[in-house]
Amino acid sequence: MTTILSSISIVSSPDILDGKPRLEGHRIGVHQIVYHVLYQGWNYQELEEAYGLPPADVHAALSYYYGHVEEIESLIERNLDDDSPPRIRELAALLDSFLSTGQAAQRLQITERAVRKLIDSGTLPAKKVGANWFIHPDDLNRPEVKNRKPGRPPRQ
Repeated sequence: MTTILSSISIVSSPDILDGKPRLEGHRIGVHQIVYHVLYQGWNYQELEEAYGLPPADVHAALSYYYGHVEEIESLIERNLDDDSPPRIRELAALLDSFLSTGQAAQRLQITERAVRKLIDSGTLPAKKVGANWFIHPDDLNRPEVKNRKPGRPPRQ
């Protein structure tokens, strides 16, 4: 018995997605997949639920991205600037002003797990949207967060 590995093609045609690179057989552009994975932190399960993409397709898109970083980054930037209504751009700017657990951990000089424990205990206010936590930078200055009992410093 012979096993044949099918390849996933990245194609571009002027009549679909204005010629932007996309997965063959799909109407989702490489730039959209990259944006969801690298900028929004989506995992394979979320991409499969939203677009019906198996992990191999996601890997193909990311592989194309790493070979064409400037082109895809330009498409992502253009897509965010041109295609987003003003309300979406305002929301994106607002979300960018919040911190992730990793960024909060760096600022507090603790581990991400310690940040999540502060969130779970209610000491550090945060909101989880999808797979991401959003922490307002001002909340890192709350007395109960700043004056907490020190733990082990994060590994460097």
